[in-house]
Amino acid sequence: MKTSNLKFEGLYNYTGGQAPLTLMYYGMTEDRYVFIPYDLNKKHFCGAPNSLTEKEVLNQIKPIN
Repeated sequence: MKTSNLKFEGLYNYTGGQAPLTLMYYGMTEDRYVFIPYDLNKKHFCGAPNSLTEKEVLNQIKPIN
């Protein structure tokens, strides 16, 4: 996933943790990309925002098709 292809409020799968998560891209803070966990069934945020480096985004974020 190229960081230039990230869409604001787009949904993505995170594969870097113990269990895969669905995240919504929320924007940037300084040099980090901010994602918020999102519950697809209930259609609302379900956790605290996380910030990832560009390298983490490239390796661990996949778009939802």
